[in-house]
Amino acid sequence: MICYMKTPSPSRPLIVLSLEGFARAALSCYGCSWNRTPAIDSIAGEGVVWDRMTAESDDSSEVLKAWFNSDWAEPWRQVGSVELVTDTVDPVSSCFDHVTCVPATATPEHPVEDVVETQLGRVIAAAIDRDQNLDDWSVLWIHSNALTRCWDAPRHLFPDEQLDEDDDLEPPEEGESFDPDAPQNPLPPPLERIFNCTSPPQYQRREDDHPDWLSSWMRTYACQIRLVDLLIEVLLESLQVEDPWFLLTGTSGYRLGQAGWIGSRGRTLRSADIHLPLIVSDLGPLRIPRLTASGVVTDLLRMLAQERPQILPEQIEADSDPKNQVETSSKHVLRAITTPHWFYVQEQDLGESLFLKPDDVEDCNDVARVRKEIVSGFRHPD
Repeated sequence: MICYMKTPSPSRPLIVLSLEGFARAALSCYGCSWNRTPAIDSIAGEGVVWDRMTAESDDSSEVLKAWFNSDWAEPWRQVGSVELVTDTVDPVSSCFDHVTCVPATATPEHPVEDVVETQLGRVIAAAIDRDQNLDDWSVLWIHSNALTRCWDAPRHLFPDEQLDEDDDLEPPEEGESFDPDAPQNPLPPPLERIFNCTSPPQYQRREDDHPDWLSSWMRTYACQIRLVDLLIEVLLESLQVEDPWFLLTGTSGYRLGQAGWIGSRGRTLRSADIHLPLIVSDLGPLRIPRLTASGVVTDLLRMLAQERPQILPEQIEADSDPKNQVETSSKHVLRAITTPHWFYVQEQDLGESLFLKPDDVEDCNDVARVRKEIVSGFRHPD
């Protein structure tokens, strides 16, 4: 639980950036080794990082609605307006004093060359413009669905030298030899190392797909995340306010090969769909390993309105209480429950799945068949 007290007025402005389709797996502060996010890493390095925030709905709009329909805005409104800049009108709540909507244009056929021409770039530009035309805002919330709608980021954001690093082959293991005269399976033709398509994929991998298929899609998604990282840096450097709090989070995840899918949602519900990033600047460096429900965001918004906000020690410790759980509502499954030790999914037509947490990060090993006593405790009563 986050403890917060009433305060006459917040002492620092607050920026919130929330993104639909935001994969933790592509952020280096969450352990990613194949992508680089220096601006986000810098914020995380001095802030607080939640390792196990889990969405209470697998519908991004429902997560956002829960955050918007709250009384967290009242302390902030005492010192300035509470602003929303977004590229989607769903859902917009009365908790904001003003909403700036940046309509999404048609998805371009090819990636753009300038970051300001991207969908997310236009949203960030609108936020900067709103800041320059207001004297007294206290909260500037920016929300975008660009990661699930338009992959228009310049591909040069993933530099050629890193592509070359990715292609370096490891030396043979000791005792391994290569015989040039031995029969070899023919190599498939080379695949594009980064795809130029701008429509986000929704695709289940097949056995006959190219062996580099997943790597190419991961690099393509990495361009979008590097765009996010660059625009965060631009935003913080361009704002006229001094020393704002910064909260970065996602309203849904994104599959990068988990359960064989690339996309914002696969055929089944998996942790990558609902396991979300959450980073808050300046209160660290701290990592919170305990299971946390997505409702913690509104608690944080209230807490940051304090003059001297702090994270309580019990939040930092891993929670070993097996009764602590997050149930994720969904129209697609009968039940989805995450506990400190398990992730359980009861599908409508595909049976039940159970994964050991936090060890099985990517839901690779379904142990429902061998842990029937655990499954029966989670099963929906109907």
